Amino acid sequence: MAILSIFFSVAFLPHLLPIDPYSKYTQLNLPPGSIGRESVALDRFNQGPYVGVLDGTILKYKGPNIGFVFFAYTPLGTEGGNATLVANSAGGVPFHFLNGVDVDQFTGDVYFTDASQTIDIRRGFSLPGGPVISVDLKFVLFSEFSNRRIMKYWLTGNKANTVEVLLYLPGNPIKIKKAPEPGEFWVAVNIIVHQPTSVTPLGFKFNSTGGILLIKEFEGQYNNIHQLIAVQEYIGGKLYIGSREAKFVGIHSKW
Repeated sequence: MAILSIFFSVAFLPHLLPIDPYSKYTQLNLPPGSIGRESVALDRFNQGPYVGVLDGTILKYKGPNIGFVFFAYTPLGTEGGNATLVANSAGGVPFHFLNGVDVDQFTGDVYFTDASQTIDIRRGFSLPGGPVISVDLKFVLFSEFSNRRIMKYWLTGNKANTVEVLLYLPGNPIKIKKAPEPGEFWVAVNIIVHQPTSVTPLGFKFNSTGGILLIKEFEGQYNNIHQLIAVQEYIGGKLYIGSREAKFVGIHSKW
């Protein structure tokens, strides 16, 4: 089983991919006891990064001399206020494990996934994750963890309200994030071998037609971590790595 899995993952890799440009690595340690950092964000002033940890606290990085400091708890926007419950079920089925969200900045529509089922768009997919809306607002992408693939749900055009397979992967994908370049995305992929147990964490950069642009290997920094959750790229060529188990923020920069 292990031999077949490793062979498949190597054979899957496309030819003539560019050399990995993200060769510089920086590690920002979280405060003691802080874990569960799945995603990383910068603000509009390119400050941060900001991270959310397991107890609901939002932390902000203030530089190497200060490190991460408390920023907010269950954030409610820049003006604060009281939280308003928008929804806790769909079609009479309660939400169970919401694990991804993206918002249409023009219409305000919210797209999210429940890892126990898919809500609002489609049902019947296997552990869906993501999702992410395309820049042109024509489609939504989401991942299927168990089926090892990326799905495309069309919002407009002749294919509106239909779904198709965009990309098959050699491992289990989780969150999808936009890349700075329009029409390009990152997805965290974990190649899991069960006997003996091992996880090879990778980041796949791909485009809206399913073409793989780059494969980034993270085993050197995350070899003792169960799995990656998210790979987020921001303008300036930096990858911020999310993992539920890591006690640090990993940053991979270009030369």
